[in-house]
Amino acid sequence: MIDGTIIWSWNEDNIQDKAIVSEEGDLIIPELSEEDAGYYECYASNRSGISISDTAEVTINVKPPVIVFGPVHQTILEDSTVSLTCYATGYAPIGYQWMEVNDGILRELGGRLTMTDDGGTAAGEYTCMASNAGGIVSSDPAVVKVIKK
Repeated sequence: MIDGTIIWSWNEDNIQDKAIVSEEGDLIIPELSEEDAGYYECYASNRSGISISDTAEVTINVKPPVIVFGPVHQTILEDSTVSLTCYATGYAPIGYQWMEVNDGILRELGGRLTMTDDGGTAAGEYTCMASNAGGIVSSDPAVVKVIKK
């Protein structure tokens, strides 16, 4: 336990409202995000006086998302609807895009791609791309086969 007062600053602002100072004086930021990168200083005071730490630069390295489950191969009847699903975990927010592998055209945004086939137009290989501030990853492609009626 510290006999005195510990105050932490971030980019010259007091951060006591967003962080916790432990009994030992350690700075704890419960929900760390990219915005927490910057310069930190510790101000300690007691009956003997005030001491200011050296400035510490903190950088936040965000990893790309990890695809937990990607789309699976499906066979549908001509003129029916197919849905492909993708789910990724990691630093939020995570964005999703879908691409038809052979033509490279981006489809929908979101973790689910829903298409209504029109005479075999849904047939192809589709991949899900998940992205966040750390980068972008792609799922293995899923093949959609269309059986003519």
